[in-house]
Amino acid sequence: MAKKKKGSNFPEDARFSTAKKAFVISWIFYSIYVLLVMGFSYILGIKPLVLGLPLWIMVGCILIPVIFVVALVFIAEKFIPDVPLTDKPEDSHGNKAQ
Repeated sequence: MAKKKKGSNFPEDARFSTAKKAFVISWIFYSIYVLLVMGFSYILGIKPLVLGLPLWIMVGCILIPVIFVVALVFIAEKFIPDVPLTDKPEDSHGNKAQ
């Protein structure tokens, strides 16, 4: 049974705490991503060319996004659990349990 929040008549749903945890993880992840892309794009100059592209394009628009996509898959698999969207669990045939 879900525990009641202090001073409230409604029980607290465990899905809300999971959603808050996922929100914090995603906010931190996105903040780090933006800081790295902006930082590397500002620091690296346009002179060194890699495959005909300026270095800041190669790092900020190709390398960092690829690294962060792989990291995002790892984080989503390890730290963010699957949450059912319905209140009652269903069996393998889609029938609601009673």
